Amino acid sequence: MNSSILMEGVDEKDYKRAQKRVADIKKFYSDLIGYVVIITILFIIDLFTTPGEWWFYWVALIWGILVILHAVKVFAFRSLDSKKWEEDKIKEILDKEKQ
Repeated sequence: MNSSILMEGVDEKDYKRAQKRVADIKKFYSDLIGYVVIITILFIIDLFTTPGEWWFYWVALIWGILVILHAVKVFAFRSLDSKKWEEDKIKEILDKEKQ
């Protein structure tokens, strides 16, 4: 681990979790860029090889659904998927039981 990046007072587990989160976000954006580039190329190929008979949109639709699912996983449901959520929930339950 690069100790110059590790902030003072930040737990190493939290730091590694944040690193994974950044890697997941980075992967999503690289997948999104790949989607846009490839679909654009397929559109151009479709336009010049079979004008009027559109087939590229099937690829765009199916791949687009997968990209949307990836986005939902990375941005919407990330908290339910993480160890941090589990740890926080356990702490919350233990705190309630102490009262």
